Amino acid sequence: SIEPVILQGNQSFNSIELKNDELSIEKNGNNAFSYDRVYDKDLVERYLSHYKKLALFQPEEAYEYLDENYKNNNFENVNNYVAYINENRTNIANIFIDHFEKTKEYGKTVFRCTDTKGKMFTITEETTMQYRISFN
Repeated sequence: SIEPVILQGNQSFNSIELKNDELSIEKNGNNAFSYDRVYDKDLVERYLSHYKKLALFQPEEAYEYLDENYKNNNFENVNNYVAYINENRTNIANIFIDHFEKTKEYGKTVFRCTDTKGKMFTITEETTMQYRISFN
C-alpha cells in the first residue's frame, strides 16, 4: 500500500527510506497492457463519430471543434451554430466516410474526406484527439 510521508523540518525527499524493496508487479488479468494498432481509417471514423455525437447532443461543445475559419465564415456565434444543428440533425446523423486522403501540412495531419453522398469535409489533427473539422 501507499502511505503519505510527512517531512520533518528541512528533511528532503531524498532522505526518505523505502519500506518495501519489492519493485516489480506481477502480471495478472487486472494490470496487463496491450498494444493496439490504430489505423488511419479507424482514427478518421473515430473523429467523425466523436464530432457527430457532440453536434447532436452537446452542440455548444462541438462548436469548439470547428475550424476557426469555417466557424467564423459560417456562424457568427454558437447560437447560430446550435440553430443550424437543430435544423440539420438527420443529415448530420447520416454522415459516413466513403474515402479520405491523408497529408501533412505545417506539422499537422490533414484528412480530406468525402462522405457517402459525395460531400467533402476536412479533419485537421493537431495531436491525438485534438482536431478541428470543417465542411465544404
